[in-house]
Amino acid sequence: MRAGFLRVPNFILESELWLEGGVHNWRSALIDLMGMARFEDATIQVDNETIEIKKGSVAIAQTTLAARWKWTRRKVYTFLKHLEIEYNVTFVKHCSFTVISFPFLGDLRAHPAAH
Repeated sequence: MRAGFLRVPNFILESELWLEGGVHNWRSALIDLMGMARFEDATIQVDNETIEIKKGSVAIAQTTLAARWKWTRRKVYTFLKHLEIEYNVTFVKHCSFTVISFPFLGDLRAHPAAH
């Protein structure tokens, strides 16, 4: 495995080119999900619940991911279970959303103003 990492600007991950036709493989889904991860700790309010979201994590509904990637919700869940087993990614289901945490991503996600 090569050392280092590749920076992908957010505007690429938010472009029609990236999202057009949905995400057709797990590699693209992984990159898309990592691109959604927070670059700093935050506290969010969802459904009268206050949640702390750590740097390198994303809070999103699995149904939202299914719609974004044009997948079934079952395929999204299977993908998340794969990430949990292979990459030590954690996901915690709340009432209407899931918090997905990438332990290796915290140090890599930097505030846009820092670059």
